[in-house]
Amino acid sequence: MSTDVDAPQPAALILHGGLPLALADTQYFVFELIPELNLGFAGNTIEAGADDIVLRGFHLDLGARARAEVHFGFIDIPQLSLQAGIGVALSYDSTSATNETTDESASNSLMRFGTNVGNDPWDIFTSSITALYYFGG
Repeated sequence: MSTDVDAPQPAALILHGGLPLALADTQYFVFELIPELNLGFAGNTIEAGADDIVLRGFHLDLGARARAEVHFGFIDIPQLSLQAGIGVALSYDSTSATNETTDESASNSLMRFGTNVGNDPWDIFTSSITALYYFGG
């Protein structure tokens, strides 16, 4: 006995919003705070024989990043800068699967709070510090 299953046709959308606010600046230094929001939706319907399985997902991030940038114009390298920052976010994920034929459903949700630094102490150097060189006039 074989069951025909259609290939999945998923659809997903995520929106990202942030607003950089320069809280302090001098000729060679900028300190900014960036509040952020990520909002995502995903869905799919899988036809498995006589059953239609509806899959849904939702994602929400609320957070902020603090970042400092130093330009090296004071040592005659104005195109070079060094950025360092850290972020914190509250994340919420929710998924569900519903069999529309039998009306059975299952759902799961997860909430997390954390930083973007990482688990190991040296992660602050590999994920939070960036050197930039600006080309052009």
